[in-house]
Amino acid sequence: MSTVAVFSPAKINLYLAVINRRKDGFHEIVSLVVPVCFGDSLWISLEGNQGKISLDCDMAEIPMNRENLVWKAVELLREVHPFRENVHISLKKRVPVGAGLGGGSSNAVAVLRGLNQLQGNPLNKEVLAVLASRLGSDCPLFLRDGPSLIRGRGEIIDELDESLLSRLRGRKVLLFKPGFSVSTAWAYQKLASSGGEAYIGEEVVEEKFAAYRKGDLSLEELMTNSFQSIVGKKFPAIPLLLEQLKNRFEIPVLMSGSGSACFALLEERNQVEELENTIKAAWGLGTFLEETTLL
Repeated sequence: MSTVAVFSPAKINLYLAVINRRKDGFHEIVSLVVPVCFGDSLWISLEGNQGKISLDCDMAEIPMNRENLVWKAVELLREVHPFRENVHISLKKRVPVGAGLGGGSSNAVAVLRGLNQLQGNPLNKEVLAVLASRLGSDCPLFLRDGPSLIRGRGEIIDELDESLLSRLRGRKVLLFKPGFSVSTAWAYQKLASSGGEAYIGEEVVEEKFAAYRKGDLSLEELMTNSFQSIVGKKFPAIPLLLEQLKNRFEIPVLMSGSGSACFALLEERNQVEELENTIKAAWGLGTFLEETTLL
């Protein structure tokens, strides 16, 4: 039996602008996405030759069948590189579901990478990127090991210069999620039916990124999420807490992806325990909290 262990990082969106809805039904986005040092762990094994797939996970609500992107990743890789070995995947989940942290997409890409490694790396990065985009719009970014600027529906990834990367890597961040989740499909539907109020013009987006690249705009000033106002109308607990944290602790805070998880960028001066206690007081003792760093 051959086995490989793969780390599957969560991500946050430091900037997420939805520009418009395309004719193909997808939305045009621009997003600065950064993986973090917190995530899930997968163990991928090959044994036997019946072509079977099996999956186990320590989180009860995770489907153990074709509904799981992990399963679909195995089938997709077999389409382009057929192999008969049985695949077994053990998944240890730490990233909460329905959080906007990319856990499921990251897991699927981890399987693509792990299986490719077990097969002797027959597929190059370009082929893996095509497969990842077939799994989901936010999957290709997890083939990168650091911050990415993504465009289109998420499949176009721009290179970031080293000076920009160095300003992001290693920065401390606190992730926090309430006891409820937000459906990404629902969030996009609400965005599309909002009459364009949450869309951000492409010219505005490019001007902000140009200013950020030159250092004329701080990361705190850049941070935006088109979904935050839409999601906040149904779940006011999110914007209410973010406003409280911003005013009381003077820290940059934002919702990640389509929610419901949020994050705060931390400085050495921040009293993290007091910050966490404030979050739990607002959202309950069962609130998910994780202090980590940007990759």
